[in-house]
Amino acid sequence: RPEISPVSASMLTLVMALAAQKGIKEATGIESQIKWPNDLVLNKKKICGILTEMGTEFMEIKYVVIGTGINVNQEEFPEELRKTATSLYLETGKKYHRSRIIERILEALEEYYGIFVKTEDMSVLLEEYNEKLVNRGQEVCVLDPKGEYRGLCQGITKTGGLPPEERELSGKERLLLASGPLLSWYRREKRDLPWRENRDPYRIWISEIMLQQTRVEAVKPYFFRFFEHFPRISDLAA
Repeated sequence: RPEISPVSASMLTLVMALAAQKGIKEATGIESQIKWPNDLVLNKKKICGILTEMGTEFMEIKYVVIGTGINVNQEEFPEELRKTATSLYLETGKKYHRSRIIERILEALEEYYGIFVKTEDMSVLLEEYNEKLVNRGQEVCVLDPKGEYRGLCQGITKTGGLPPEERELSGKERLLLASGPLLSWYRREKRDLPWRENRDPYRIWISEIMLQQTRVEAVKPYFFRFFEHFPRISDLAA
């Protein structure tokens, strides 16, 4: 039941991220990074998530609950999470005492919380937080009410925001930024189609001609029959 302004309470998520990062390092020696605003990552995969819930009454905080989940000794994840989530065990091959990790995190939280409540902002913790910020120095996307834009992340402000250094991107940079998510989606969602088995220009050319005429499912049998008779482009001239 912190005696701080409700406006400042959202920054407790950042304070907890600092504490979790430090506690894990002290208990295990593992150096994770903070992914603003509420995750810890290790080798680009999530190992910790933080969710803060607050209840207020007449502009006073009645309670704050900081839920913190850490992947400690998990030996496997569902297939859909394996590319984005990991555990301390999977990264090191070692099992860890969860109670020891919790103890170190709570000690760190007491330290950081004591600093935070004096100013009710991140001004004193700013430098340490930004040193551990995985987003720092990277292009980030900002969903602003005035319109989406991209910029270079320089770190959080004392109020916990993450405003990037906005700049005009070149055409090549815009293409590269757009291609990453697009290709990731394609690799994840692509259908198993016969003309995608390799990059043979002949197969791709024939598939494009056929697909202009009708649906994918209708093309498949014709595609197979065509290549039974004309497996190479030279066969077309025979």
